[in-house]
Amino acid sequence: MTAAMLIGDPVSGTQTVAREKLEEIFEDVRSHPLYDHELYGCLNCGICTATCPSAYYYDYSPREIVQLLLTENLEGVYDVMQEKIWACAQCYTCAARCPFHNSPGGLVMILRETAIKHGMQSAKDVLSRSRAC
Repeated sequence: MTAAMLIGDPVSGTQTVAREKLEEIFEDVRSHPLYDHELYGCLNCGICTATCPSAYYYDYSPREIVQLLLTENLEGVYDVMQEKIWACAQCYTCAARCPFHNSPGGLVMILRETAIKHGMQSAKDVLSRSRAC
């Protein structure tokens, strides 16, 4: 596999991920039965993030999740699945406020399910902490 086919962060030394793996993960997200129900479009108004309790306390933006999925940014989607999706409180305030009726909280649920399915380290870390309680 050539370096051009791998995705990684040369500064932090984050492990590289094959492009095929990113495409497989994104296809799992996009093929989820609820995906089309949760994502319609985006005005980029920021209401979802402005009203999000998690965005107030953490480095988290529901709008970022929507934008990454709409633009099919494979690397960005993979990146938010490493940490940011676990900051969402699943309160669905974003869905209640979105003028396009998007549901970033629903999209996060799909991303979490996909992270678990693919055995991502972020999912393992979150699940191991919940078992320790």
